[in-house]
Amino acid sequence: MINNIPNSISKLSWNRGFQKTLVALALILAIPIGIYSQDQEDASLFLEEYSDEFQEAFFTALQQKGIQNYDRAINALQTCLQLQPGQAVLHHELARVYYLDKKYSQGFTHALEAVQKEPENFWYVETFWKYQSRKGAGNANRVASPLSATPDVFWANLSKLYLKMGILQQAEEAFDKLANRRQYASLEEEIAEMRLERKESVQVKETPKPVQKEVVEEANPLDALKKRLRSLQQEGEFDRLYEESGVASEAYPLQPDFYYYRGWALLKNGKTKEGLEILEESLAYLLEEGELSLFIYQALAEGYELLGDADKLKYYQKKLLEINPQ
Repeated sequence: MINNIPNSISKLSWNRGFQKTLVALALILAIPIGIYSQDQEDASLFLEEYSDEFQEAFFTALQQKGIQNYDRAINALQTCLQLQPGQAVLHHELARVYYLDKKYSQGFTHALEAVQKEPENFWYVETFWKYQSRKGAGNANRVASPLSATPDVFWANLSKLYLKMGILQQAEEAFDKLANRRQYASLEEEIAEMRLERKESVQVKETPKPVQKEVVEEANPLDALKKRLRSLQQEGEFDRLYEESGVASEAYPLQPDFYYYRGWALLKNGKTKEGLEILEESLAYLLEEGELSLFIYQALAEGYELLGDADKLKYYQKKLLEINPQ
């Protein structure tokens, strides 16, 4: 009878069952294509491939990552990799944790390994792009430069990534690398639609008729969002800016502007550490230095001055001088 089982044993069994469920869920979420392409296999069947030791280490990694104890999360993931060598999902998770820990050189090798093993995984391509963009290699050709053989599926995913960011030229350049374009007809249609929208918006802007102002904004929802957030910033509407920039970043997750506004709003509301984390994250999506990077560095310098972090303050002051030496 269950009632005769000691509480400590039943509690242990429940904890292990719960842990196993979490590991299954995490692995499934981490490998969306690999699992769902196999008729959505049952999580318990999938976990049969992994030992208890692996599951324990992976669960530990999730726990430590969740509380921002990145060193322990990395150690646990390295244990998983020893138990299951060559798993792309483990390399990707390591790349993500290293990125959060700002250890970019260590994380890059894992991001590269993951995308080499599974270039069909959009999320692996996105993480790899983030690492490359930090090195100033944000365009299509330079993103793929460390890959000795780049298949069509990689270029297709890279093109989709640029479309998400609203960067038409790079999306087109990535798509042009495809050897078999017929296989990606829907992607070609998306590029054509964006190209047409951009062409129409330019034509509308060239016609100086007040009645067409709304048409311009409708044709450029991204530009309209940026204009809206800029207005909220200028008006000092910090709370609304924080909320609306969060919504915008969910709709366009790779646009650095929206992370900047969200981080800036947090700074102005006295949440300095949280604001700095988001502002640092915005740098990952910058493709080139310019006006936006100037704003971001200024906000970072301001935040680290508030925290009393002299080293970070000097670093971002130097970055500001590099962009605007006057």
